[in-house]
Amino acid sequence: MKRYITHILLLVAAALACILLAMWFHRDGSQRNVRWQPPKAQTPDFASMAPTLPERKPADTSRFLALLERPLFSPSRRPPPPPAPAEEQQPLPNVHLYGLYGGDQTGGAIVRVDGKNRRIQLNETISGWKLSAIGDRAITLRRGARTHTIELKHVIRQSGAAAAAPAPSAAPAAPMTPQARAQQLREERARQNAERAQAVREARAARAAARQTPPEASTSP
Repeated sequence: MKRYITHILLLVAAALACILLAMWFHRDGSQRNVRWQPPKAQTPDFASMAPTLPERKPADTSRFLALLERPLFSPSRRPPPPPAPAEEQQPLPNVHLYGLYGGDQTGGAIVRVDGKNRRIQLNETISGWKLSAIGDRAITLRRGARTHTIELKHVIRQSGAAAAAPAPSAAPAAPMTPQARAQQLREERARQNAERAQAVREARAARAAARQTPPEASTSP
């Protein structure tokens, strides 16, 4: 029986091969279903490829106004005060006080205005400001309800009406070079060494004088 099973399987395989050949080939030997039909042309739609952008809507600016009213990086969560006008910050930037003369009721001041020295009397106007009071080290200028005080760095007062010339400003010291600094340190060390040597010599001389002085002889009664 086993001997016939092999023959039967061979016959089944041969039948299946014949069926496949009949499905793949025609009787004339040409292959079946090998004709290619080109697809239908399609027009590209680039509009559909672009991403759809969200619709533009007006922003709610009230949120940003709230951030301005309560800033995050301010310790007090309060906005800084508005800057003062330039006139209030520095009413007379080109006026410098150099000297005073006279008293509270009479006299005046020596000022430098726009690079020029001039004397102004009490109640005299300069750059729209009136000299209303003279103190020990300052003058008070008034314009309407506003007052401005200019202090005097170096006081120059006179008993009479003549004004003293402004004291010349000291020239700034030139910066010391490294070589000059090293020379100064060497001179300082030499001076200290000389003082130490002089102190040692004086101490030795005092000890030598003490050794050479004979002790006083004691006298018996």
